[in-house]
Amino acid sequence: MDTTVLAAFLEYSPNPTWLADSDGRCIYANQELREITALSAAQLGDLNWLELVAEEDRQMSSTLWQEARIHHKTYRARFFLRARDSARGSAVDAVGTGHVAPDGSEVWLFTAVVTAPSGKALPPVEANLQVTLNVLPTQAWYARASGALAFVNGATADYLGLPSDHPLRVAANFETRWDAHLVFLHPEDQATSSRNWAEQIQTGRPRDDQIRILGADGKYRWFLSRAEPLRDSDGQVRYWVGVNIDIDEKKRGSEALDAARERIGRATQSAAIAELSASLSDRIVQPLAAVVANARAALNWLSSDNLNISQANAALEGVVRDGMSAGNIVHEMRQLFDRRRPNPRPIDLNTLIAQVISLQAPDVREKGVSIDCKLNPDLPFAFADAAQIQQVLLQFASGCLRSHVSI
Repeated sequence: MDTTVLAAFLEYSPNPTWLADSDGRCIYANQELREITALSAAQLGDLNWLELVAEEDRQMSSTLWQEARIHHKTYRARFFLRARDSARGSAVDAVGTGHVAPDGSEVWLFTAVVTAPSGKALPPVEANLQVTLNVLPTQAWYARASGALAFVNGATADYLGLPSDHPLRVAANFETRWDAHLVFLHPEDQATSSRNWAEQIQTGRPRDDQIRILGADGKYRWFLSRAEPLRDSDGQVRYWVGVNIDIDEKKRGSEALDAARERIGRATQSAAIAELSASLSDRIVQPLAAVVANARAALNWLSSDNLNISQANAALEGVVRDGMSAGNIVHEMRQLFDRRRPNPRPIDLNTLIAQVISLQAPDVREKGVSIDCKLNPDLPFAFADAAQIQQVLLQFASGCLRSHVSI
């Protein structure tokens, strides 16, 4: 039992409620108990819960609690609760159950109900809702018009690991904050769920949410949660009635499929890179060979036997030109296969197509494939990522070459 989660729902209960450890030390007391005793949370934390019992009933309560602990039973007793200034307060029927906290320690949950009639019975519509929802095999619940979660059916309570006496199982005179249910959700889903729930309460329109809910086993599962408004004769929302449908296997299967598609995409890209490597080497080797040839020619024209400055300058200009051509090829390929985010901008499709044709030229010659290129010179610019469009064209051209199909 997670005491933090439990305390979030006990805080606004109209009944005095508290938690105690195995020694009886009061480790939590809700707002109602703090008001009755006029003690702060820190002051209550220094007390044994039996000190909250009127003096004349304290020994009896202590004996019953020890018997309940020894025999692992529910503690039940009627006593007078201590009020302000240690005076005897109202008579209450108290129920206490022992639980095991996540750290393995023993924690007791106590709830006291004033024995005098309160005059406020559970509304018939809520009583009918509880009966109806409790027979459903799926998770179901209802909330007040404010959005405050009021009741969860047995399937939901069992999944959450709520004790049999938890207020959410009965909902009588009990209301939490409109967003108290967020403690059950995955931290990454809480902000989105809070915004969606607030919008739904404000607009009165139903909607679906995909959320991860923490189970009693300490694991999160994906659920499709949907709440429909239950309105009165005037059209005002009285309650929100919801269901949680388990979609964990479907959701995780979809995530696995997306991951597989991403891996296939990367593998396809890698295959395209490998297939183009021969073409790239030819395209790069040609300007590099020209650089070497021009450099040797320049050295020859600058030698003392064949001194010719104009011829040497021409050869060196060829070195610069072909060197820049090789550098541009490398830069284009780095942009093409760099795994980066798309960078859409105006691009000239004719230029991209011409670059792809040039890149595939060696394979085209080797396989005897003909290219009939008819481009519209007035084609407007397209707004796209140049590297991605070029990659698509390359993969299409490579596929045609594999099939020996004319492009």
